[in-house]
Amino acid sequence: MARPLYTKTAEQMISLLTTRPGVCEGNMLPPEDALAEMLDVGRSTVREALRSLEEKGIITKRQGVGNLVHSSVLRVRSVVDARVSFMDIIAATGRSPSASPLMPAGEENAPDVASMLGLEAGVPLPVFTRLHYGDGIPAIFCKNYVPAWMAQQALPQALQGSIFEFLRLAAGCELSHTLARIGAASTEEGVRALNLTEGTPLVIWEETHFSVDDRPLAVTKALMNPDLVSLIFLRKAY
Repeated sequence: MARPLYTKTAEQMISLLTTRPGVCEGNMLPPEDALAEMLDVGRSTVREALRSLEEKGIITKRQGVGNLVHSSVLRVRSVVDARVSFMDIIAATGRSPSASPLMPAGEENAPDVASMLGLEAGVPLPVFTRLHYGDGIPAIFCKNYVPAWMAQQALPQALQGSIFEFLRLAAGCELSHTLARIGAASTEEGVRALNLTEGTPLVIWEETHFSVDDRPLAVTKALMNPDLVSLIFLRKAY
């Protein structure tokens, strides 16, 4: 079966964005009619292709503004669409989820995180921690790193909601997407927070949060109790 034309057009758009970065003004795609002319297809095909790219998180469509491109997503070779919160992950285990408020936890020198945020390696980063529970048992320990200017703008009410609500209030801008990386390690801090035996391997869910103009705003490192949390991803057959 032949693939739909809009699918091929979406692939051509990705190729255009990766090989000709100057095609965008800032991170704004050209208008639909200009794209149709560049790719030699109809505007209806362009609209379908743009809808496909929006579903994949590559662009964000804003009424009256246009289509914003997320270069951070384009650089990722393998993408899993995981539209779930940590509370959802815990609830899926059959346990009742709950969480503490975000708690200021001082500053930390984390060169790897500073690099993710486009900051100098030696810049100390404010940290906000949170514990998620399943039936009252520590399940996920989160460390959220933000730039100093954002921490200064974090009003008390911003600490009560999710990290996404915190970022909207503290950063004063619209959020677009998160890029997550999953690994494993054992850290003394994580083991202690989750009340586990020293040396217990932990699942690490590390994510960078981006604004709609593709600026990295914050980094979350979530350490997961392997006895309570398991990650299962659905891969669709093609």
